[in-house]
Amino acid sequence: MDIYLGEGQAAPGDGEPVPGFVLAALEGESDRMDLPDVLPDSLLISNEWQFDRPLRLGEELTVSGRLADITERFGGRFGYGLYFRSETEFRDESGEVVARSARTLMQYDTANARDGESA
Repeated sequence: MDIYLGEGQAAPGDGEPVPGFVLAALEGESDRMDLPDVLPDSLLISNEWQFDRPLRLGEELTVSGRLADITERFGGRFGYGLYFRSETEFRDESGEVVARSARTLMQYDTANARDGESA
């Protein structure tokens, strides 16, 4: 909290709003979607967050995830690549969506990279 809000700021009380970055910290503790290692290298392309309402200290959230999309790309700087987009929803006790996150991971093989370049 000191890093994001400034040193000496009082911590929120039970039921008070908390910053959205709290979910980023909690997501690291949850089980990640187990994607197959199809290609030799991987790179995190993006993390996206959307908040439908403020988070509140002490509320319990249910987390569910799904593999939303797989796209393939031929050639280019990274050679052959697969893009995996996974999405996660965070719901409150009443079942309402509080926040969503999406993550895109690229797996690639530079063996066929454009002009013989390697990443």
